Amino acid sequence: MFGGEGITDLDDLWAFNFNTLSWTELPTNKNGPRPSARRFHSSVLLGNEFYVIAGCYAKYRCLSDIYSIDLTSFFETGCPEGLAWRERRMKDSTFVTRWGHTSAVYEHKIYVYGGRFCNDLSDILMLDP
Repeated sequence: MFGGEGITDLDDLWAFNFNTLSWTELPTNKNGPRPSARRFHSSVLLGNEFYVIAGCYAKYRCLSDIYSIDLTSFFETGCPEGLAWRERRMKDSTFVTRWGHTSAVYEHKIYVYGGRFCNDLSDILMLDP
């Protein structure tokens, strides 16, 4: 359905293999820390670490969290078992709650631009993991 009614937020993680042109679900520890189901978030790959940044859930309830998952073992073996999320708390940084933003990696830092909270945002945040 469109228009926000009946939309379900998802909390699964999939990887696309460009060699085999196929998708693989990456199961993660359901009992450990993990990002909540969300939409309108951004994500980046920094080295072998995949980051999920903010977004919203349900009827536009904004999030301000950051989670990452180290994909080194998956990249090396192709086996998706044993992956675990961790919540990332950035030292000495203020992360403004937002959704609909964009993120990019440049020189080993994550840059987050814009999005929405109560209104449109046009700021740039630099995160240094």
